[in-house]
Amino acid sequence: MPWMGITLTPGVNSELTPTALQAGYTSTTLGRFKAGLFQKVGGWTKLLPYNVGGSPKAINSWKDIEGNSWLGIGTTTELDVFTGTTEQTLTPQTFTSNTAKDFTTTIGSPVVTIVDANISTITHYCSVFFNTPVTVDGIILSGMYAVTSVLSATSYTITALTNGAAGVSHGGAVPAFTTTLNSNNVKVTFANHGLSVGNDIVFPLSTTVGGAAISGRYVVQSVQDGDNFYINLASQATSSAGPINMNSGNAGFIYYIAGGPTPATAGYGTGNYGAGAYGIGVSSPGMTGTSITATDWTLGNWGSYLTACPENGGIYYWPPDGGIQNAVLISTAPPYNSGMFISTAQQVIVAYGSSVNASIGVYQDPMTIKWCNVQDFTSWTPGITNQAGSFRIPTGSKLIAGIATPFSNLIWSDVELWSMNYIGAQLVFGFTRIGSNCGIIGKHAFTQLAGNIYWLGLNNFFVLSGGAVSILPCSVWDAIYQDLDTTNMSKCFAGSNTLFGEFWVFYPSIADNLGYPSRYVKHNILENTWDLGVLQRNNWIDQTAFGPPLSCTNNGIVYSHENGMDADTGPMTSGFTTGYFYIDEGREFVFIDRIFPDFRWGEFGGTQGAIIQVTVNAVGYPGDTPKTYGPFTVTQASQYISTRIRARQISLTIQSTDSGSFWRLGHIRVRYSQDGRR
Repeated sequence: MPWMGITLTPGVNSELTPTALQAGYTSTTLGRFKAGLFQKVGGWTKLLPYNVGGSPKAINSWKDIEGNSWLGIGTTTELDVFTGTTEQTLTPQTFTSNTAKDFTTTIGSPVVTIVDANISTITHYCSVFFNTPVTVDGIILSGMYAVTSVLSATSYTITALTNGAAGVSHGGAVPAFTTTLNSNNVKVTFANHGLSVGNDIVFPLSTTVGGAAISGRYVVQSVQDGDNFYINLASQATSSAGPINMNSGNAGFIYYIAGGPTPATAGYGTGNYGAGAYGIGVSSPGMTGTSITATDWTLGNWGSYLTACPENGGIYYWPPDGGIQNAVLISTAPPYNSGMFISTAQQVIVAYGSSVNASIGVYQDPMTIKWCNVQDFTSWTPGITNQAGSFRIPTGSKLIAGIATPFSNLIWSDVELWSMNYIGAQLVFGFTRIGSNCGIIGKHAFTQLAGNIYWLGLNNFFVLSGGAVSILPCSVWDAIYQDLDTTNMSKCFAGSNTLFGEFWVFYPSIADNLGYPSRYVKHNILENTWDLGVLQRNNWIDQTAFGPPLSCTNNGIVYSHENGMDADTGPMTSGFTTGYFYIDEGREFVFIDRIFPDFRWGEFGGTQGAIIQVTVNAVGYPGDTPKTYGPFTVTQASQYISTRIRARQISLTIQSTDSGSFWRLGHIRVRYSQDGRR
């Protein structure tokens, strides 16, 4: 009887039909290609003995100056850091207050004293955002301010941009609005506003006046005098009303709370002179608030410091050795950002989709990039003595992602890729569009590998290599793009595994309908192969101080990959299905009586104990419903599989579900004889 060897073409191809594919792979799971042969991937184990809270979105690892390894994880409900298995929750906290206006100024000084009966002992690590613009003594207060000093449990100072004109005690006013029936023109009363026609002002809180809601950014249409100006609404007022004070006349604040170091044992000399009871000092690290939630995070490290940005929020830092209880807002940074990263060309934080200053207030511009001064993340205002700055990308609708590479910084919009190169002097960074129609679909849908940058676009994979962008041919295009849940595509996450020269992309699947990544596609740049499978992971980072790649599941488990051969404490299901190849060119039915398996049954020098199941799928014609034979269990001791199969075409499904094993496919052969054409 004739024998036929089956040599499979490495890599999965979902473009071709199973018959056209013949000796190729139609599907795989939890495998990779090595020397052109399919093998089982490495296993994973829990890095931490418990789940982190919330749904993990971003992960970052670094070492401090003392050589301690740290892991930061941003989730939908928490910001956590770990050293070893010790966890500290750093989640930023906020406290919203609406209180009577109580502002005190001093002539010729920018220091403003604020009394807020709703607070209780904030610290100098805290910041305050004005939800209502306030005018007092010729000073306009809006946007974010650092707490300069704490005077009492309910009072503190901030530093304004201008000086007090005459000195005011316990004063202040918020804007007041007056509407006219069937008009969209609104009079705004705001003392000493300093605005001109064409200037803009932002009202963060909504105020309903004359049936119209006033909220957001407006352009000054005309100026009546130093205390009154006019804006236009998108719709007409349904009645004449006003003047009505914004926020019912109260000052509105959002406090960004950061607790200072927990005091050591209280005693004589503890704390600043005059702080707390005599001989005791400050006994509390400060007030608490409500932990923020986040849809996503971008994380980095500024030397030993963790830096973190919740999507559309501010930028925070946390020093491992400072005793700070939770992440501290950088009050001088843009208060709203899509994300951030740290440039390695010069040590600066680069923020994108950042807020910009209106004439009064701030608003988020999805196309603006901002960066801090070199080696000083507290300095963000451009000046002749620093290198802080900003740039607005002129095309596209929003900036989505950014990364620092060894060659340049990269910024993706929804449609383009831009490089951001350090040039020094006054311009600081030069911006060049290096790719069009190659936008990215998610904040984390890119990775670096072997000097190239790979990312997932809306309709293709792309690669930046040698300074040029090109489409990366993908043999599993159908499998991912026809199954991609585009409603949740921003949750796609890419990561490299340099141990094997491959990158993974985890994506949400229409078929699984979970709303978060549940499957992966993988490309091996050394073998030039693609494969795919089912594995739920929200994120991924390559080798770190903690060892091999790390990832998190949606329910908060942190795994270390390429550890062992099992799926944590249970067996891993690994395998593949081939296309339909012809026996004897498909002219005749053939009778197959033996299949001779060939595998590597264990790691080099290790136990050769893998247990593998082989299933044969047989058809007479390409459109037939296949008949399955098996699964047949084979081991190293198995000489052959006895079968009684009659078919023109067969495919093989090979998988393992045993624990602690490794295997690699070899050269399978079948013995057959012709058995007629019917």
